[in-house]
Amino acid sequence: MTTITMDLPDELIEKAKQQGVFNEQDLSNVLKDFLASQLEQEQPVIPRRMGTLKGKITVPDDFDTAYADEIAELFGCK
Repeated sequence: MTTITMDLPDELIEKAKQQGVFNEQDLSNVLKDFLASQLEQEQPVIPRRMGTLKGKITVPDDFDTAYADEIAELFGCK
């Protein structure tokens, strides 16, 4: 079991107590039910497709070595 501390406005808690609707166990059950319902919903899996940017962008031939000297200098390697 995990314990969670919640920050709620004092005014809200006082009003809930005055109206007799504040109950920590009920709040716990509401949160538990909410999380369970969120996890039960099917999350669509979006497949990652290679080549979706083909022809839309250009990558320079020296992509892996571009600015190598400048980067090395920034890291104190030169």
